[in-house]
Amino acid sequence: MRLLRKLPSSQPGRYRTDLANSCSWPADFGARGIGSRRLPDSLQFRAPFKFGPSRSARPFSIARESRVINQSGTRIKIVAPDTALKAGEEFVKNAGCEDQSAECLRKLSVEDVIKFQDPILKYVTEYPSADGTIITQPAAASYESGNFNRVPIITGLVQDEQSFFMGELRGDKPMTADGYAKYVLTYGSENKAAIEAAYPLDKYESPSLAAIDVAQGAKVSTARMLAREWSKYVPVYLYEFRDRTVPSYYPTMSFPMRAYHTAELLYLFPGFRGGRGSEQKLNAEQNKLSDLMIDY
Repeated sequence: MRLLRKLPSSQPGRYRTDLANSCSWPADFGARGIGSRRLPDSLQFRAPFKFGPSRSARPFSIARESRVINQSGTRIKIVAPDTALKAGEEFVKNAGCEDQSAECLRKLSVEDVIKFQDPILKYVTEYPSADGTIITQPAAASYESGNFNRVPIITGLVQDEQSFFMGELRGDKPMTADGYAKYVLTYGSENKAAIEAAYPLDKYESPSLAAIDVAQGAKVSTARMLAREWSKYVPVYLYEFRDRTVPSYYPTMSFPMRAYHTAELLYLFPGFRGGRGSEQKLNAEQNKLSDLMIDY
């Protein structure tokens, strides 16, 4: 992690790579070193980390993963393969790649991908499809039975996850009281009264902040469930990122972003700004926290 702080931040949003490469690159890099010099032991990548709850259920990666970091990973709902395929085909068609070729897709600009991403956007945060090869069974079944890669897990959330997912960040108008009522219904009409009693709208400065708290309660419940299941088989370490002073790489919203989803990445990857945000600097106190997080 210390080495990552020294890497250039000219392309701070480019962190996702091919899964197999992301598994093997750290170990290969550590073995080769920089130039003709082998890296010192303090910088050797002997235990590559993976991010998200699906990582521990991938059978092919057992030999490569010795620890897992699960950052904000609470989505374990399975997307049916046919559903995922249909969404992908719709995206490709809307983007103008009628032949469904990889060559056409590679030519798409970032702007085009963002413009036509709606068919797949609602599925990308869900647990990957159980295809029988990479993901062999639903997550809940894997964790309950202990049929997953048994490695130590660090798992946690930021304090205001849902800030990042509010429609306002995508250009929608600020959430209204009616919008809040509709949002509560997404958790099931049978739960509406209980949620509104636990998160009364008049307690908050805006409907957006009420919705963020509702979502956080749900995410915390899922995170605790996952930690309980995992801890039956492996060491589990929990955290919550609570620095609500973290700068937002998004434009100013009608509500305070506070400790939003991905906020902790600014402390781990200098210059991180998501896919389209503006680069933000940490102050002296925040840099101290950054050093603590990286050292840990």
